[in-house]
Amino acid sequence: GFEPMSIEEAADTVDEASSSCASPEKRDMIGETVKEASAVLLAAPSPVIHEEEDPLGIKSLIPAPSTDALKDQSTAAAMDDSLLAFCFDDEAINARAIKKRIPQLFPGSDAITQPCASARIFACASIVLETSKANADGRAKRPASQLKYVLPTLDAFVKAELISLSGDDSAKTETTRPKVLQFSSFDGSATMPPVDRRNGSHSHLEKNIRSLEAVFKEINALAKHASTAKNDAIADEIKECLDAVIFTMRYIEQDSKENVRKELSESMPFHWPSQRFVKAAKTYRGELEDARLIIEDKSGMNTALRSRLGDFIGRAIRFYFRRFFDPVPLNLTNEHHANYRHVDLSGVRSRVCDIVEMTDPDGDGRDTAAADGSISSVFSYALRAVHALFAINAEKGGEAKMFSVFFSSEASKVGLGPSRAPTVVLSDSDVDDILADIHDVHIVLQGIKAAKFLRGLLHWPGVSAAIKDAGGWNKVETYASMFETLTLSNACPEEAYFTLLGNISSLLKRLDADAEAMADIERICEDSLRTCWKRFRCGTKSKGILQQNPHIATIAAYLRDGKSLSFPALAEPSEESSSEEEE
Repeated sequence: GFEPMSIEEAADTVDEASSSCASPEKRDMIGETVKEASAVLLAAPSPVIHEEEDPLGIKSLIPAPSTDALKDQSTAAAMDDSLLAFCFDDEAINARAIKKRIPQLFPGSDAITQPCASARIFACASIVLETSKANADGRAKRPASQLKYVLPTLDAFVKAELISLSGDDSAKTETTRPKVLQFSSFDGSATMPPVDRRNGSHSHLEKNIRSLEAVFKEINALAKHASTAKNDAIADEIKECLDAVIFTMRYIEQDSKENVRKELSESMPFHWPSQRFVKAAKTYRGELEDARLIIEDKSGMNTALRSRLGDFIGRAIRFYFRRFFDPVPLNLTNEHHANYRHVDLSGVRSRVCDIVEMTDPDGDGRDTAAADGSISSVFSYALRAVHALFAINAEKGGEAKMFSVFFSSEASKVGLGPSRAPTVVLSDSDVDDILADIHDVHIVLQGIKAAKFLRGLLHWPGVSAAIKDAGGWNKVETYASMFETLTLSNACPEEAYFTLLGNISSLLKRLDADAEAMADIERICEDSLRTCWKRFRCGTKSKGILQQNPHIATIAAYLRDGKSLSFPALAEPSEESSSEEEE
């Protein structure tokens, strides 16, 4: 038998392996395993989910947040150095042993009868740990007691995958025909999205949210258990168990281990391509490596499933926005068509659309959310703008709490010089500073106008009662609080603005309290933009001035964009719009 050792120790002792690994073939196998396991491998990042086009029909001046696709390499390398390597009997991993091990680890679960990849991967890890710790008589701890500290976390992963599977009908029928596009239960992509035209269609999404929440709660509890353990032995055992699972998944991912993947595939209840276990192993390895980092008090909180949970929360909240604010969906089939079937969809919407509508006083109203009656889109957009306003206030507001000192860069202060004839030639860095100053003003101005829209909508007579009748804000507040509690902003920054909704009443009180100060700052913003226009001669038609400073055109274009930073007005539904809906 072999005790767990560091990767370096394993490499040094391959030739000294005991009788259970004494053959040349076994020594080669161990050497290859150690060599491949020592490479720093990171879980593939989730694709960035881009927001829909600007619902107001204008160019958004709030930049989309960016995030690193990969973990910090030095941190990952430090974690990799601390992982244990395991010498084990690879012949013990076979389909029969895997199927026998699953109910031992997860009793009462449907994992054995469902195509659950995580249960099979974790069963392999249990076999790896068991055979690596076996004594001379081949005896070891019982499977469940080996992993007793990490088993609740592994069980949460299995339950989450089974819930994701519950909405994937295609996974329940045997097929050998290859698919061009595959959705997977192990990464959450098989989760069914809500369909506005069908009551209860959001239930599968919400079940997945709860199951992934349970996963990360277990990971946090595991990290806390390791850090507060009364003795180092418990913390070391937790790390050892995690290392065994991570080691196993790296082993499964190796190109040369197709035989192991075939055994995993054969343990499935029906045909399941063996190569898909590579992606499954990478997905779960990324989550458990992240858990390992958290235990070591290093970086973490930025994984594929955390990003998926953040995306799910965003989808659920937007679903409730549509339910609260948007008109009843139209029937997709004309009533004169032979296949027409009347469906009453009044139950999937609140009465808000009968109480208030949006108007676009500054434009023709075409191709905008106001024309579509999509209050939910504008509401979501306004929240994003207010979130950006709060962020810039926190960063630059100082003691005043509200940022109002604009165009503070030297280039913005100097402009093109004091005289009529420009004396300053703007450099590229000067233009960058000026555009950054304009950008800050636009963020503040758009945020203030967004706050005004939110206040007007939420205070509109009858709106609060209609939302309450449709179920109220409870679910939205719960999901927003979950997003913040689980620190999902790093993994899913594009949905971070939903954290404002943890307490709708408190948000509205804050907007009301700041309304007067915001009105003052709105005037400062507009005055500052006018001053900037004059300071850089943006209205000039002089060819000499424009040739001397061609960047004037860029500054002028950026300033003009600010004129579109508006939100629709609110009004009572007109008779014309009501008759259009009836038609």
